[in-house]
Amino acid sequence: YGLWDFDSLQVRGRWLAGRLNLSELELGRSEGVLALEDSFEVALPLRAQELAIPLVARNVSYLDFAGEALKSVSAIKGSFTGRVGLTLALESMKSGLRVGAAHIRPDLTVSGFELNNQVWGKQRPLRRILATKNPFRLKGAVTVRGGDVSFDGSSLEFPTGTLQVSGGLSSASGWDVRGEVAQVDLGEELGMIAELPVVGNGGLKAHIHGKGDGIFFDFDLKQRNARFLNFNFGELEGRVSIDDRNSIVFLDRLAGKMNASRYEVNGSVSIDGKSDDIDLTARFVKTAPDDLFTVFAHQLRNISWIPHGMTGDVDGIARVTGGYSEGIDSLQIRADLRGARLLYKGEFISEISARAGLDRGTIFARGVKAKKYNSEFTGEIQYFRNDEMKYEFSVPRGKVRDLDWVAGLGFPLEGTWEIRGSGSGKWETLRSDTKILLKNLVVRTKPVPPVAIHLGSGKDDVRIDVVSDTKDLALRWILSRGGESSFEVAAKNPELNWVLCAINRKTCSDEALHLRLDGDFRMRWPNGSLKHGTGGGTLRALDATKETLSVSLGRPMEIVAAGGEIRTGQAEFSGTDTKVILSTATALDGERIDWSLRGESSLRILEFVTSLIEEAKGKISLNVNLGGSLSQVNGSGKIDLRDGILRVSGLDAPVEELNGRLAFRGQAVQFEGTQARIGGGEVRLAGGLKLHLDRAPEMGIDLFLSNNRIRFFPVNFAEFDEARLSFSGEKPPYLFGGLARVRRALMKKNFDFGGQKTQRAAKYLPERLGKKSSVYELKIRAVAEHGVVVDNDLLNAEFRGEVSLLNNFEYPQVTARAELVKGVFHFRNTPFTLDHAVVKMPNPEYLDPQFSLGGMANVNGYKVSIFAAGSAENHRISLSSSPGLSQEDILSLLAFGYTGTEARKINPDDKSALTYTEVGSILLDQLKLNKDLQQRGFKISVAPSIRESEANIIRPRTTGGSAAPKVYLKTQVMKNLDASVGSAFGSSQGGNELDATLDYRMGNKASVGAIYEQEPGIQVNEPRRSYGADIKFRWGFK
Repeated sequence: YGLWDFDSLQVRGRWLAGRLNLSELELGRSEGVLALEDSFEVALPLRAQELAIPLVARNVSYLDFAGEALKSVSAIKGSFTGRVGLTLALESMKSGLRVGAAHIRPDLTVSGFELNNQVWGKQRPLRRILATKNPFRLKGAVTVRGGDVSFDGSSLEFPTGTLQVSGGLSSASGWDVRGEVAQVDLGEELGMIAELPVVGNGGLKAHIHGKGDGIFFDFDLKQRNARFLNFNFGELEGRVSIDDRNSIVFLDRLAGKMNASRYEVNGSVSIDGKSDDIDLTARFVKTAPDDLFTVFAHQLRNISWIPHGMTGDVDGIARVTGGYSEGIDSLQIRADLRGARLLYKGEFISEISARAGLDRGTIFARGVKAKKYNSEFTGEIQYFRNDEMKYEFSVPRGKVRDLDWVAGLGFPLEGTWEIRGSGSGKWETLRSDTKILLKNLVVRTKPVPPVAIHLGSGKDDVRIDVVSDTKDLALRWILSRGGESSFEVAAKNPELNWVLCAINRKTCSDEALHLRLDGDFRMRWPNGSLKHGTGGGTLRALDATKETLSVSLGRPMEIVAAGGEIRTGQAEFSGTDTKVILSTATALDGERIDWSLRGESSLRILEFVTSLIEEAKGKISLNVNLGGSLSQVNGSGKIDLRDGILRVSGLDAPVEELNGRLAFRGQAVQFEGTQARIGGGEVRLAGGLKLHLDRAPEMGIDLFLSNNRIRFFPVNFAEFDEARLSFSGEKPPYLFGGLARVRRALMKKNFDFGGQKTQRAAKYLPERLGKKSSVYELKIRAVAEHGVVVDNDLLNAEFRGEVSLLNNFEYPQVTARAELVKGVFHFRNTPFTLDHAVVKMPNPEYLDPQFSLGGMANVNGYKVSIFAAGSAENHRISLSSSPGLSQEDILSLLAFGYTGTEARKINPDDKSALTYTEVGSILLDQLKLNKDLQQRGFKISVAPSIRESEANIIRPRTTGGSAAPKVYLKTQVMKNLDASVGSAFGSSQGGNELDATLDYRMGNKASVGAIYEQEPGIQVNEPRRSYGADIKFRWGFK
């Protein structure tokens, strides 16, 4: 009937006394059945009324049972199971009755739901707008009136969220349906929008509007973990619109957030079934590189060398075009990228720019320009669909110290480097050629000959060649992928004193410092099997010399590689108070060693091997055997120390009278009876270390100190009753920490360091690496019940408290807390007896002590109280008195010795009664004028303007000279242009004294300055003027 077409109709009922009673009514089509849920009765003939018909649906297909509704809503597919409350509103007409409205209250489970682009009466290629993956529950109220459908409080209950539906559709105006859900998993429930893959979890608003084939679908998304078009968007908020007539999906100002990085996406995607063209533009600012790699993870999934873990900021614009259905083979991505402050594997890149992207399967980065401090890098790279790559790069002139790993070595290595490289092929069989030239090398003060490094790889092997410019040092390493590998090294007495200088900076100034060796070694091994290597060589000479020590090889030493091991003959080293015999046998796989070391040596040998020991004296007796393996050492024997003296870096007091023994037992090396003296007190060592030869040893050394006097920053000295410290850890940096009890300490340093950083590594070390150059870290806590004396321009007081010494002895950092025992605070020339004081240093990296103190002083019959609190950089002082005085009078009393009332008794002609320092103190400290001006880009300072000499605080009247403060106001006009103007006041002629300067900086080496000066002349109205210019050059000396 009409658009209804059923396979079966089954009716059972009766008609009695004008009433029709239906006990069964069932319509069937395919596998779907729509039936009465309960019996239904109605009076006949029908009249205008509302008929309530209870129905039940089983797998009812919308397309099979919608009937005439298909003309209005033909874009829906799905099957329904559940109950339906149907109420038909019958209305009277001249021709009879009609159904004015149908009110439907569904409680249905919907399966296979689909919203597509089909329109009644038109042939269109099928495009699914939405399709659910899981069944959902449909509830609420639907009203059908004529050709109009409205949804009143309807809802779609998905397993992960409920979509509230409102609005409707009409034959006149078309669709106007809205839906909203606060939380839903799009990937779990839909999986696709307009047949485009989508994943996300969060809020969704939908609006279907339009008429006929001009319907629009707007989706306002607020999703987390969103993925769309095979891009990982992270958090996503914005609108995705579908133009059904033109088959286009629009992305309108989609705001994305991946971790802390933000970006915006705009563009369109064609869904016409004929093409899958995509045109998207993404803009991102200060985006973390790792976040960018995550967005394009699908496109970059086959590339193993993407620098994951890089930090910094990347800005740019990326445009995505082409087709999306075939993945990266049909996509094109063009991105203009700019990066800043990038850090990857410890290397810092200050800025970088590149044109990067994807061209139908080929990933590329062209026009790469990077700046690393003072070094510049250029290059390009392409990665093809067949996993092959092609690249080239160059550094025309870089500085060695710009390499952060070089800075992290802990010593200054200066020089320049040039590099050019290129390569092509697959990563496993890459054909590459890289040449590196190191020139002008200097380690501390010792020159290093230029070095040429050649790195090459081919189908079968990788080659490394290193040759010094003087040809006295050469190395070649060939690693074969399937054939024979080899290693060769030859030294012809090169001067290597720079190696000793690098290890210990104290040796650099030693004019007798030399390290020379003469020898060669060759070895070959098949198929990458190093343990089957054979070869040999000879160490003909080795000589290490400094002013107070010389050690050399007595006779040539043969080195033989055979039978799976490298064996040396007995090597005899002799020199100043030294005669040591060394022999070794080491398996090439490191699983077996047999080493022995015997003889006598000077303790000065430590000056060669560690920077921690600046100077050493004494004797060492050695009788040590090491067996086992490199990772599992089995040692025996002993090292005896006699009459040792060690000067340790960072400590002012040497370690003296060092005697004791290190006993080797298996992997353990234990101190036995080892003791010394430092700072006049005793030191006893216990515990030991666990020895490894393939990595750093595990430390577990205990130190016991008593009655020692030691100096460390910022304390002049500290006397300890006792201390128990330990040097521990599985690997560097080891922890040197513990507890020390202080008997007495003295600090005389003035508090003039507010707002400054603590001591740090040398200038060549980057700030982030400076603390990592030491092999140990300090964490020593010193506690004092009393006796901590501060004696400087501000305080003469005794405190109790505690100090924690951090970082290392060379660049120490301090946290502290102290409370007053007794003392005096100096406010200018007035001593205040303190009744309380607390000082804290909470930040070890920033010297800005926080304090709170209060005290009282008698000044010319007045009792003045002071309270000060804050930090050395930012503090406030308040004053009060008895008898009461104003703040101005108290300041005058403290600064000049008289109050404002008494000041009026001074002869008014003597305007030079105040010194420039006193006026400066009042202006800058008490009025906080300088701080306010600095916030506005100005700086004010006070300097003297003195004709003859600055006299006492109250000067006799004079006519021959005057003293007055000169106040300078400074500001920065432009980036490289500074200006200042100064004028004197407080004297009768100060108004005529004026000077002004302009200073223009032309880089770091030169500047140009213009000067104008005006001074009082013989006649008051005839000042003397002068003009001038200065050119300044700067040079640095090392």
